[in-house]
Amino acid sequence: MSVDVALGAIVASTALVIALMLLARRFAPRGGHFADTNRATGVYGIVGAGFAILLGFVVLLAFQRYWEAKSKASEEATAVFQQYQVAALFRPERKRNRLWGELACYARAVVEDEWPAMESGRRSRLVDLWVERMEAEVPAAEITTRSEETAYQQWFENAGKRDAARRERLLEADGSLPALLWIVLILAAVSVVAFTLLFADREERLLGQAISAGSVAAVVVSSLLAVVLLASPFGGGHGRVAPSSMRYTLETIEAEAVLLHDPQAAPCDARGRPRRV
Repeated sequence: MSVDVALGAIVASTALVIALMLLARRFAPRGGHFADTNRATGVYGIVGAGFAILLGFVVLLAFQRYWEAKSKASEEATAVFQQYQVAALFRPERKRNRLWGELACYARAVVEDEWPAMESGRRSRLVDLWVERMEAEVPAAEITTRSEETAYQQWFENAGKRDAARRERLLEADGSLPALLWIVLILAAVSVVAFTLLFADREERLLGQAISAGSVAAVVVSSLLAVVLLASPFGGGHGRVAPSSMRYTLETIEAEAVLLHDPQAAPCDARGRPRRV
């Protein structure tokens, strides 16, 4: 969600609630709807506290998912770079260079293809393609020394970490908060705003009541928007989890490629799509 959309939603909802408060003042009886305002304030406090507790629980749940998504994206990028380092021990040289290129293509496909796809909860077939190619390539590598045997084991260990991190990342992109939780949260938010409107009183100052209603609306809507952001870590707009870790890994790989082998050896274009042979 972009900043402009979020600000627009907050301003529009605040203006709507203020308008409803002004309308409610016109039809409110003198002295308001409550004969005992202290009792009404106590009930209002219970409703507000209930919403705050529920909101805190939902925000905590959503934040855990958001942090998990960011953490798994970083773990995946780290595993890719570790595989790149391990591949330097493989022989023959053409097999090693091919693995280097396929790892670079994997990283490009993650950044350029899978990340946009995750906004709608999908995965990238390009990334799957490079995983399949690497899995087919490694068994063809020659193992003649103890270091090559160790590298072979480390390669598959890091491949397992990479695949596990990617799987968790995709699960976070595809998941969402339970619908029942959203219903309860929205009902609680509406109850808080509706109860605020019941304090409409023609004998009270208009500015004070308008600001009170608008403030409640702004806080409630801002809280719901925060939940939307945290519950959709890979959604579009400001605040989403970006592929910064994988992009950094890709830049490091490409910088080392200039020093270690032909930088054009990667069998894909800048977006991770296979080159035609």
